[in-house]
Amino acid sequence: MGGCGARTQEDSGVTHSRVRVVTANWIAAGAALLFLSGCGSPPAESSSSAESGTKWSAPVMIEPASSAVAYGISCPTSTWCMAVDELGNAISMERGIWITPALVSAGGTLTSVSCPEKSACSAVSAGGETFSYDGRSWTQRTRVGPSATYELSCPASTFCAAVGASGVRGGGGTISTFNGNTWSTVPLPADIWPGSRWLDVSCAASTYCVAISDTPNTMVFDGKAWSSVTGSAPGGLLSISCPTAGFCMGVDGATYVTLHGESWSAPHPIVGLQGDFVRSVSCSSKSRCVVLGLGGRSETWMDGGWSAPVLVFPGGFTSTASLSCSPSGTCVAVNGRGLSASN
Repeated sequence: MGGCGARTQEDSGVTHSRVRVVTANWIAAGAALLFLSGCGSPPAESSSSAESGTKWSAPVMIEPASSAVAYGISCPTSTWCMAVDELGNAISMERGIWITPALVSAGGTLTSVSCPEKSACSAVSAGGETFSYDGRSWTQRTRVGPSATYELSCPASTFCAAVGASGVRGGGGTISTFNGNTWSTVPLPADIWPGSRWLDVSCAASTYCVAISDTPNTMVFDGKAWSSVTGSAPGGLLSISCPTAGFCMGVDGATYVTLHGESWSAPHPIVGLQGDFVRSVSCSSKSRCVVLGLGGRSETWMDGGWSAPVLVFPGGFTSTASLSCSPSGTCVAVNGRGLSASN
């Protein structure tokens, strides 16, 4: 994605694994930017929202030495988070202070991390390698699948679900689960289009996960098996968050949908963020979700209504953005410039 201050495949100077990650995210922001009237920063808003009372901290660099693209973040508590980046590093945050990065994957990009608790995290690389954290150090686990862009959700130290998207549209993807010892690839039902690229997964518990794809196919896990959701979701959902069993919110860049039981709502616009390309959603409860766009702005959904947009990351569009809200409602965000902010 060129222009608007975004990091691109050509100028980022990263390895082939990084190129796969950017491609697997469709360079979706680039498509969204085509209809914008210009580049640069979105219109500036106040740093707080009257409707939600949300105020974000000033952005800080989580890796001052490298400014590496940060791909994923997971915050199991209001005072501790773990983030991962394009260099294969994991960086923890304790009470607002980011710790020196630890090299986890010498092979390159870590695309996702999930921590059910401070002493238990899992991470996955673009090469399909998985790693575990015990509160002190990282160790390598069994492979999750072939090279792809992976997203990970671990509601417990003994259970994770992962989805992978091929770098080629229509090239298919992978759904896998971890039982505490090994990863197992899930056979897809006959009614699922085999070319579906699985883009995100969220698990409220080891007995409830929902996976979304770039097609209207959705899969739900009940603790024993995966099955198709009755009533398809809009194709092209990018991010999903399921804080409780039976409720999820998904976003696709400009609109959001909610899943109640096995019924998806109609898409609704995220008023005020249509031009930001909403890339990440995180829900602390079924009544409160926060979204973040590649343009650097955020909004909070409370009991069905949206707050005013809040500018979290000035400086224009970035290649990626990720958000994690702890059960208490505190959220931490990271973006493609290696910046972080919290509310």
